[in-house]
Amino acid sequence: MKSSRDNYNSAKHHHRGLRKAAPEVCWRSGLLALPAAPAIFWVAWCVYSNERKTAWADVPPDLIASKGAVSPEVAVALADGIRRRVGSALGVGVTGIAGPGGGSEENPVGTVHVSVGSQRWSVRARP
Repeated sequence: MKSSRDNYNSAKHHHRGLRKAAPEVCWRSGLLALPAAPAIFWVAWCVYSNERKTAWADVPPDLIASKGAVSPEVAVALADGIRRRVGSALGVGVTGIAGPGGGSEENPVGTVHVSVGSQRWSVRARP
């Protein structure tokens, strides 16, 4: 059974029938686990490896090397890359460290970077 929040968010993000696409690289971040996800997203990929970020979402390898896979810049590149790759109106990029291991001093477990973008604009959330 959907909660009122799920129904609200589903309706809000399904606005105007825009196609939305999301590569999710932070396992269990919840974005694709939402009950309304099939109604919201046209395409959704889980791209954990840096090679897949480059091959599937067109994230430049030099960006990953210079900024790190878990960075705001890579979240923006993921959102833009999947949007262009699949021809959607909006793209969403999520990258982070879900845990329980894999964290570092710079990016501890729980770090998440999110970006949403269209052809004309992009917005990213601050951690």
